[in-house]
Amino acid sequence: NVQQYTSNKSAAQTFTLVTAGEKFADEVSTATPAPTATPTPTATPTPTATPAPTKDATTATLSDFVISSDSEVKTALTKGSYDAQMSVDMMNAINSYRASKGVAKLTIDSDAIAVAQIRAYEITLLYDHKRPDGSSLTTFGIIAGENICLGQDTVSEAMYQFENEPGHNANLLATKYTGIGCAVFCEYDPDLEMDIYHYVQTFTN
Repeated sequence: NVQQYTSNKSAAQTFTLVTAGEKFADEVSTATPAPTATPTPTATPTPTATPAPTKDATTATLSDFVISSDSEVKTALTKGSYDAQMSVDMMNAINSYRASKGVAKLTIDSDAIAVAQIRAYEITLLYDHKRPDGSSLTTFGIIAGENICLGQDTVSEAMYQFENEPGHNANLLATKYTGIGCAVFCEYDPDLEMDIYHYVQTFTN
């Protein structure tokens, strides 16, 4: 629609006819577009922390059976070994037995476990409810009762013996006790050419 004409004047000039509805290029203005709104970012929700499960104080786990730094325990480790799993199983067996008889479960007591470790070694030296030096269990200060046995190959066999002897069974079910600690010590017997397990249950109140 744009046509150019040249005049007949000596100085040539060029002009442009603009048809209706058109404007000169220098008259055309481009509208500034409205800015695009920046979307507000969606806040990332803060995850809700999952609370750590509360440990049942009457259920023993392997983390409860920490080897004591007592000198006698160190000596014991030069002659045999503690069976942590059997020790834990025995504590849980005691509480299961008490529950089956309608008696409150005992709290797993770290101090009682430490004493049980010492006693499990001591009964390899003197199988008695007194210590090898002749002193009483009261020297430990916290022990209110004790069950010991040796020779059984499993916790179930040891528990069967305890449950079927009146004195031991009385300790297992006594309501005056509130805490329990157990240790199972294994020592190799060269004469019998076999491992001998020594079981100790210590009760606190």
